[in-house]
Amino acid sequence: MDGKPNRRHALIPVLVWAMAGPCLGTVSVNVPLSHWAYQHIDRLVDYGLIDSAMLATRPISRMEMARLIQQALENPDSSKADKSISASLKRLEEEFRCELMAISSQRVPGLIDHIKPIEDPYIEIVEASRDLDLENRSGDSYQEGTNIRMGFASRATLFERFGFYVHPEYRSPWRTDVHTEVVEGYAKSQIGPVEIEVGKDSIWWGPGYHGSMIIGNNAQNLGMLKVSTPQPIELPWFLQALGPFKAVYFLARLESDRDRPHARLTGLRMSIKPRPWLELGGSRTIMFGGEGVPDVGLEDYLAIFWPKNIQGFEDQRASLDATVWLSMPRQIPARSVKAYIEWAGEDAAGFSLYVPLVGLKVNDILRMGNTDLRIEYATTHIDGFPNVFYNHGFYYSGYTYHGRVLGHHMGTDSKDTFLRLDHCITDQISLGLWYDLQESNLSGLPRPRLEQYGIDLLWFAPKRWQVQVGYRWQDLASAGPTQREHVLDMALIYNF
Repeated sequence: MDGKPNRRHALIPVLVWAMAGPCLGTVSVNVPLSHWAYQHIDRLVDYGLIDSAMLATRPISRMEMARLIQQALENPDSSKADKSISASLKRLEEEFRCELMAISSQRVPGLIDHIKPIEDPYIEIVEASRDLDLENRSGDSYQEGTNIRMGFASRATLFERFGFYVHPEYRSPWRTDVHTEVVEGYAKSQIGPVEIEVGKDSIWWGPGYHGSMIIGNNAQNLGMLKVSTPQPIELPWFLQALGPFKAVYFLARLESDRDRPHARLTGLRMSIKPRPWLELGGSRTIMFGGEGVPDVGLEDYLAIFWPKNIQGFEDQRASLDATVWLSMPRQIPARSVKAYIEWAGEDAAGFSLYVPLVGLKVNDILRMGNTDLRIEYATTHIDGFPNVFYNHGFYYSGYTYHGRVLGHHMGTDSKDTFLRLDHCITDQISLGLWYDLQESNLSGLPRPRLEQYGIDLLWFAPKRWQVQVGYRWQDLASAGPTQREHVLDMALIYNF
């Protein structure tokens, strides 16, 4: 594109961020994206016990999780909540009791500073009928036969300003080589409302459940520098009308085994909550640099966050998203509805051509406190621009990391329809039934069609044990015969 944007414009988000009001300045490590607490917090939000959550930017810190739990505990309706909701709240209260004590006691010294060398040790066994790359598992791949995963986490918080987290995992494909992978590992520090993190961590931007259009955990976790506001903050002056504000910035270096080795990926997300029932956000990522590519100076680096190509070959994408919560009148056999949408665009097709992710979650069907239904649809197909999304004319490896798409797992020129029904059988046992239909190569032939059916069960067993069991079968139809595949996933976790 011709011309360069005004560099002064690039400083506007930085100035707004710097002038934001104060917030709790105690650092804490993040809650991993796979943690059960997200599902429980989502239920408390959807059932009306929390109205300040901003969950379209994940992961969130343990202190922020505790703040949300505290709001639910102080909500008068919590004493009248259904049995399964009360059980979720009690379980969250137990998990984050140290952080809740720190909030309630105005950070008495010693409540936050601690070292936990072993947390949530687990063993997982995945039995697959062939080699598979399952979606949204931080890039993990499974070989035909028995796959074993064993791991734990370690975390520490020192002087209320420094946090450390590491999650090593032993991986055995059974018949071939074994190795240990650091799934997540980082150090962080917080000064006032701003947190700085360095290391390998997960990231998920957008309201989607089954996928994120811009960046999620489909690929391996990135090693990055991240600057964020871990708790929502109050903007200055007239901007207070926008409500609570969150921002995240990151800069990462991609792998060497790609067409432009060690290309850089950077991103910025900002979100606001102008009303308790409305959350709005915007995300932007840019791939630039790499071996053999001219360096980008600081001035141009700031400018590429605006929709212009400075050097002419950056790979850029952006999205806007909105989430709305609506309580239903008593005549409707559901407690509430959550509707969300994400519009995503990228530079090769022009940012005026967007592709959507839309979702609807119906909470507490029949008002018995135990059943929720979600429907989600997404597409990366753009008429007249075949195979554009997540691909690029200069960065031939595309919008990938170690061969996996950084955004929605369906990839380019595809559409995906997802349905999930969650039901709490008892206070300790929840059951999920889901269906997914993915169609690819929509601009040509053949059009592969992947149809999946799944069931999963989560049991909070006595004596702090947690049992997870999942089974899926899928049919892949393309030009040849239909392939049927099966995956059995079993995990045992000890919570302490």
